[in-house]
Amino acid sequence: MSIKQWILEHFFRDLLEEKARQEEQLKTVTAERDTYKAELDAMEAQHNIITADYENRKLNPNARPIKVPHCQTCRHCKRHEAGVGRVIFSCTIVARRINVNEGRTSPKWCPLRKNHTGGKE
Repeated sequence: MSIKQWILEHFFRDLLEEKARQEEQLKTVTAERDTYKAELDAMEAQHNIITADYENRKLNPNARPIKVPHCQTCRHCKRHEAGVGRVIFSCTIVARRINVNEGRTSPKWCPLRKNHTGGKE
């Protein structure tokens, strides 16, 4: 192998390695850009919802937030004693037990909640 061939091989090998490093950096930067763009789109959608709600309230200052029905005040909610100090609530519309966490406000599956909020939840 002549000196000329050796110099050309090493020179081109260095160039190819540098090109591979640059392509890897480009992939990393592109992936980061896509992640930031997705986060920005999500934030923009949330901003649009908040802005629309604000505009609706500005047009109608007496507008109140949607009130969610409470199970304790619902006539379809039945209270059952289940031993000493234990109470179970159940809904007679759909024949389901109401969890303790859902007892304060009506659960998402409640038909009265869907009717009351217009299916927004």
